[in-house]
Amino acid sequence: MSSEQPVPYPFPRPSPLDVPAELTDLRERPVLPVVLPSGDRAVLVTRYEDVRSVLTDHRVSRNLNRPDAARMTSNNKMFQDERMDPDPPEHTRVRRLVMKAFTATMVENLRPKVQEIVDELVTKMENGPCPADVSEAVAFPLSIRVICDLLGVPAEDQDRFRGWTDRFLSTGKYSGPEIGAAMREISAYMGGR
Repeated sequence: MSSEQPVPYPFPRPSPLDVPAELTDLRERPVLPVVLPSGDRAVLVTRYEDVRSVLTDHRVSRNLNRPDAARMTSNNKMFQDERMDPDPPEHTRVRRLVMKAFTATMVENLRPKVQEIVDELVTKMENGPCPADVSEAVAFPLSIRVICDLLGVPAEDQDRFRGWTDRFLSTGKYSGPEIGAAMREISAYMGGR
């Protein structure tokens, strides 16, 4: 790691629609030592080539249960179950299985349904309060609804599914026990389908 003094991360936002000033420096410093809210040190990598290099390096583990893994908060473990994002060779095996469901033909067949959902969400956002949070109004609900559709989760259960997902993917909003409970609940739900 660089001998450069780490900067606090995540960067504070002046307002929801303003970009943190620290992001402008990242063009000049694409690999930046950071300190997380937990006090753990990490490295923020922002260029595509560097991110790709890190993600394909066999020395870098996806297992966030390792004792040396940096945590966003001291009471939180994102992806507490290493089966959710394992290291190779298990990751490779699971990826091969999942990719069979996402061939070019399968993805093209999803296009009309995804477009229908996008149109609905954008219309709802346009008719809602301004300014709007595109991530909250479109991006997150779109991904949840498409995933629910692929998994056969009925519309009446999608809010529950989103709640579990929100807790499961949290990097600081929920405690470790809350995340663990969400994982158990979603596992039980999916196991009963």
